[in-house]
Amino acid sequence: MRNSRRRLLLVALALACVGLTALPAQGTAPGRNGQLVYARFPTLWVVNADGTGEHKLPHLERSEDSDPDWSPDGSRIAFDRCAEKCEIWTANPDGPKPKRLGPNCLRRTDSGCPDRGFPSWSPDAKRIAFGQGTIKGGKIEFSEIFVMNANGTGVRQVTHITTGGKPFATDVLRPAWSPDGRQLVFEVHNLAGADPPNRHALFIVGADGSGLRQVTPWSLNAGDDQD
Repeated sequence: MRNSRRRLLLVALALACVGLTALPAQGTAPGRNGQLVYARFPTLWVVNADGTGEHKLPHLERSEDSDPDWSPDGSRIAFDRCAEKCEIWTANPDGPKPKRLGPNCLRRTDSGCPDRGFPSWSPDAKRIAFGQGTIKGGKIEFSEIFVMNANGTGVRQVTHITTGGKPFATDVLRPAWSPDGRQLVFEVHNLAGADPPNRHALFIVGADGSGLRQVTPWSLNAGDDQD
C-alpha cells in the first residue's frame, strides 16, 4: 500500500544511511549523536554508531515499518506502520512498549479511517508532525500536514492545500521541523491530474498554519517520489 510514498526525502535535515539495503532515517535537532535507527524491510533496526549492538524493534506480521525519527532526547522512536493503511507508532529504542498514536486503521480499507505517515518530532519533543490523507481504491484522494501532541492527542490540521480541491491530484507529505519549532517544511507532489502534472516542490508553513509559501519552483522537481 502506498508504495510510491515509501522512499524517504532528504528535507532540511542530514540523513544517515546504514548499509546498502537500509533506508535512511532522520534525527531531530537538538539531539546529540548516538545510536542509529533505520528501516530494513519489513521492520526497524537500531545499531550503535560503531556497528555493534544491532537489534530489531517489535514487529507485527503482515505489516511494514518505515520512516523512523528519533525524539530529541533519544528516548522514543516515531515511525509509520503500514498494511492496508499506515499508522503512526512510537517505541522505545530497546524494543518494548510500542504504542499506536491514533485509531486502529491498519487493516481497514474504508475511507472512514485516515492514512498517516512520515512522523517528525518537534525540537521540544512535545509534538509530532505527520502527513494524513484519505485513501480510496488504493489511491490517495486528499492529504495534508497535521500536528499532534506526542501522546497522540490534540490532532490539528496545519495545511489546507488539497482540502476541497480536485481528488486524487495532489499528495502533501514528509514534514520536517525548523530548529526553533516554529515552521514546517514539507513536500507537495502533484500527480497526473494536477497543474503542473507529475511535479514536486517544497513548501514552508508556520506550525500554526500561517505563512504558507512555496520554496522551490515546480521546474526544479524537488522531492523524493520521482516515479
